[in-house]
Amino acid sequence: MKIDGLSLSSGGASVGQPVLVVGNDAGEATSIIDGAISRTDRNAPQYDGPYSDFNISYYMANMNLSGGSSGSPALGEDGLVLGMVSGRRTDGAICFLLPTGPVLQILCRLRQGQDVHRGDIQCQFVMKPIYECKGLGLDSGWEERLRRQITASGGLLVASKVLVGGPSCGRILPGDILLEVNGAVALQFDELEDAFNENVNGQVSMSLLRSGQLVLGIIDVINLHHIMPKRLVSLGGLFCHDVTYVQAVNMSVAARGVYVAESTEPMLIGDGEPGWIIQSLNGRRGDLRASREPSSTPHFRPQT
Repeated sequence: MKIDGLSLSSGGASVGQPVLVVGNDAGEATSIIDGAISRTDRNAPQYDGPYSDFNISYYMANMNLSGGSSGSPALGEDGLVLGMVSGRRTDGAICFLLPTGPVLQILCRLRQGQDVHRGDIQCQFVMKPIYECKGLGLDSGWEERLRRQITASGGLLVASKVLVGGPSCGRILPGDILLEVNGAVALQFDELEDAFNENVNGQVSMSLLRSGQLVLGIIDVINLHHIMPKRLVSLGGLFCHDVTYVQAVNMSVAARGVYVAESTEPMLIGDGEPGWIIQSLNGRRGDLRASREPSSTPHFRPQT
């Protein structure tokens, strides 16, 4: 059976562009709903639960979707996929689309047998409009300079959360306005990600505005693949893996230690609910690999 696929758009969407979502709206198969792109620089939506995206722009579209269309393609007038439906607001006719541009770039690299580089400094940024940045210390000089270069985006990137023990800890503070990365103005999440991906295991120079004062810093760029869990260990009713990046961000802890996904007798921790982090085993701190090394007595100190 031959199946024709849908091609992904590399050009991106524009405000006012018509879109069609082909999905399973309200459980009805192959439903087609039309709408229009209303924003191309929306911060990643924050969903109920622990898993939400960050440091990436989403498209916002006005269309009356309901449950069942998550993951469905949003097609432009040329038939190319502009984005994938990731969620919606329950109090309005608004849905969020994950842009396909970054997805297409990764697919092209994989098809060519190339590695996919992912750099990170363990700092969460959000897009804020200019008027809010003025309250954080953006002066008229920098505002005039940046407004000349603002195109699709109507705001600036501002540090929202800095991970404890990460490369940005002590160098970036929440509320810092990002001005430049490696000497180039960075107004978009894509520009920020490109700078990190090009300097994995290296460094980037960042210019920040902190309460009206210019702050310069050199920050290490870590390999994002190295802090992602790669194994799940089961031992005596204990199911563990390394602390994930998302869990560290949500709980405002360092991205290290062993996360307890589930515990039962004979190694029940607390009430058995997930959320515990084993920070040391026999007084030794480390990740899952270190915790699996032979030790004299099975003693650990869990902390929430």
